Amino acid sequence: MGPLAPLFASEVCCDVALGAVMVTEDIFVLLQDYLTPSLLDQTPTFVFSMFALLSLGGYIFIYFVVPETKGLSEQEKKALFLPGAPYGRELRPGEN
Repeated sequence: MGPLAPLFASEVCCDVALGAVMVTEDIFVLLQDYLTPSLLDQTPTFVFSMFALLSLGGYIFIYFVVPETKGLSEQEKKALFLPGAPYGRELRPGEN
């Protein structure tokens, strides 16, 4: 499921948001790379259970929260996340 975040973000986000997605993903990948070997030495069952639970949680989040963009044009995809749009941030006072 690792490559799904940057793939989805590249389809719907502006450059600033895409940069934030990539930095966040890189931080989590580094943490995973450093922690996994030591955890596998101690408790492999815990590591695989944790991976299964995180994958299940990610699947549920994607299924219920992330909007479907199949068949939408580039403009329609980006319009979903504009400020004030269904999946965008709320508008600030005085902003339209």
